[in-house]
Amino acid sequence: MTIQLWRGFPLNHLPRSPAAQQREARMVWEADWTHTATPLYILLSDIFRGQVPAAYGNNDRVHLDTVAWRQAIIDAW
Repeated sequence: MTIQLWRGFPLNHLPRSPAAQQREARMVWEADWTHTATPLYILLSDIFRGQVPAAYGNNDRVHLDTVAWRQAIIDAW
């Protein structure tokens, strides 16, 4: 069982108009969850695309429950 995280990135060339803006997807993380789930977190700065609101205090990431995700995938299969 392989899990991948993909993220959108701006294209290298500049679009001609704001409506024409496109992004390309790139895999940024991959893990083998065949026998066990590895830890995974997402940086709040990635979610907010920059400055994290003060309401989040010193927290800089969201930890995801990968063990539960792995089990849900197995149960659904």
